[in-house]
Amino acid sequence: MNGYSITKRATVASECACVHSFDLEKKHIEIALSTPELRLASQYEMDGKILVVPIRGKGDGSVNMSEYEFPVRDVDIAHTLDYELVTKEDGLEYMEIVNSNLVYKPMRMQIYLDNLFNGDKALSDNTNRFLNENWEGINAEFGPAIAQAIGEVGKQVIANCMAVVAYKDIFPETV
Repeated sequence: MNGYSITKRATVASECACVHSFDLEKKHIEIALSTPELRLASQYEMDGKILVVPIRGKGDGSVNMSEYEFPVRDVDIAHTLDYELVTKEDGLEYMEIVNSNLVYKPMRMQIYLDNLFNGDKALSDNTNRFLNENWEGINAEFGPAIAQAIGEVGKQVIANCMAVVAYKDIFPETV
């Protein structure tokens, strides 16, 4: 797609988030997340094409993904993080994320863009129908950007925790 601007916010209904593996030597974390639904809501401004369809509009947009399927480890979302240890002013070591990658695969995606073509209901309805009938192509085109956005949110939440809890408090040398 070209000619677009999106402001996003996301909500996740999570059933289970767990650290799948934590490799202290490689400083690598793998997180598995199982969620029945992921909703992305946004304000969009667009004058371009999605797949082959010209789209013009400005307004509310939403993407609702549900019934996930992920081919590895039977999880829905896999988020991997690499970290380094940094010493802060208090003399303690803290984990700092240096690399993050998130992968997902939805079984279904519903897309809705409000106010397409200056509110022309017939064109809007037909365009939204086309987007939903071709959601797999939309996901193939925009999936990496969506995964990156979701991954950035997850990374920030984890980084905020790592910034205030010292490494020794998470992994004490003696228990």
